[in-house]
Amino acid sequence: MEIRVWQLLYAIGAVAKKPNGVNFTFANWYQFLMIVRYFAKQFGGKARDVERALFKAHKDYQKGRLYRES
Repeated sequence: MEIRVWQLLYAIGAVAKKPNGVNFTFANWYQFLMIVRYFAKQFGGKARDVERALFKAHKDYQKGRLYRES
């Protein structure tokens, strides 16, 4: 799980908890995995490719610090 991808998923409303993308539980990881797999299936790609694309999108558009105060 990558903090940038989680923050982006939060920003688009795909996840509703942990906007900073830290202190994950197993349930958070599983939710992340299911969302990434869903997008992969929708776009006919691999989950890892979806994760990489979301990571890059976040990195390209991020302003300020990656790690924010809780």
